[in-house]
Amino acid sequence: MRNFIHVSKLVVLLIALSSCTAASVKTETITISGKLTGGVNSGDLSFKQRTGVKEVEIKDNGFKITFSSSHPVLIRFYLKRYQEWEVFARPGDKIEMNFDLVDLINSLNSITYIGDSKNENEFLIKMRNLFKYDTGDQLPFYNCPESSLLNKVDSLKSIASGLWGSYKIKNKNCDPVFEKYIKNYIRYVCAFYINYYPKTYKANFAHPSYKESINFKNKMNSVNIENPELLDHVVYCDYLNYKIAQKAKELMIYTSYGKNKKGYIAFKIKAINDMLKNKEVITYSKFAALYSLFVSKSSEAVDV
Repeated sequence: MRNFIHVSKLVVLLIALSSCTAASVKTETITISGKLTGGVNSGDLSFKQRTGVKEVEIKDNGFKITFSSSHPVLIRFYLKRYQEWEVFARPGDKIEMNFDLVDLINSLNSITYIGDSKNENEFLIKMRNLFKYDTGDQLPFYNCPESSLLNKVDSLKSIASGLWGSYKIKNKNCDPVFEKYIKNYIRYVCAFYINYYPKTYKANFAHPSYKESINFKNKMNSVNIENPELLDHVVYCDYLNYKIAQKAKELMIYTSYGKNKKGYIAFKIKAINDMLKNKEVITYSKFAALYSLFVSKSSEAVDV
């Protein structure tokens, strides 16, 4: 008999399991604060970390968020629908991030950092300006044959590697963890471009008969999706969740209730069980699959 578990109970269980895994590891507080001008209100600013997206409370034209971690994290901030950018932080960091609403809408370069990890986060602005893989204005990027798309991705990768090389020259004592995070930032963003291409090329540019070549399919699946050391790396998590969603949709094609929301979540759970072996990655992925239902206070039961 199938087991049906209420979404909220399952999410609580997954959080507990994750907490148990990290219970023996020493954690330190990360603090990110800032002064904001231009009329930024509570609800305008939010950030995404392993446990999901959280709104940032704005008070007296400023904000302050704190959370604990045992290792460096790469999180993402959102300013309404206008801008997104990543922030790198180490356990114990105190980072000040200041910006004006209008200036930030026009350019991420208007953000000023003070305090810990200043150089790292200024470099991440360069990465985000280069890679806007998850924004709608990138659609024209995909309007080309496979070979051209791969050339574009290789070009972006080369530019990013050049920027990183220049950064290392200027920062002789570069943190090896930050280097690992940047290299994986580049790796997973480029993998996302390749994986996002087929459906975009078909649906948005009227090529319904297009079918990926064997070489292109190999490219789509050439990047490792099981990397537990990167579960606090928001770009890796984006890619992992995207691959799981795509697999779930493939499984749904052959069912009679593919558009049923409960069925879709069930197929995401099945995709996770089929695709993944690492327990920590599986736990995170099931949490992520159910998180959106949990925060929307869904009362549906999910077949797991």
